Amino acid sequence: MKNKVITGLLGFLVVLGMATPALADDFYGYTKGNETVTRQTTLTTDQTDSHYVMSIPTSAQIKFNALDTNIGNLVVSGNINGSKMVTVDVTGDNGVKGQGAFDNKGAKLPYTVTDGSKKLETLNVKADMINNGQSVTTPLHVNILQQDWNAAKSGSYTGHITFAANIVDAQ
Repeated sequence: MKNKVITGLLGFLVVLGMATPALADDFYGYTKGNETVTRQTTLTTDQTDSHYVMSIPTSAQIKFNALDTNIGNLVVSGNINGSKMVTVDVTGDNGVKGQGAFDNKGAKLPYTVTDGSKKLETLNVKADMINNGQSVTTPLHVNILQQDWNAAKSGSYTGHITFAANIVDAQ
């Protein structure tokens, strides 16, 4: 008898410990007859910040006496606010936009960065140019004048081109 009571109590405790689902309809008040109750739902979205991806060549070799060398492409893609744009400043290691000078133990070999036809100082990429999953591809060329090659001292020249990108207000 004692075992039956203990078993009954344990069974009762198990039932009390079980999760009991409760369902409730949305209730906005009591209505009579043909009255209509209207409620509004407010939907919110999170704002997506502007973002972009810029791809540039990591390194390039320029052959001796080459006047125009394609060193790769500058590619900009992303999703930016319609009132913004991406600007990319192209600067040589001398700090001047669109040009620089390769160095060989103090000897300089001047160059100009172009897009294949004109000097490339700043590239402006507007929102409508990239927001539909598109990208903007700009060829990068290094131009060295023949007179500069002729005046260059023998040796290996090195240098850097800096690409600085920013999101700014569209103009």
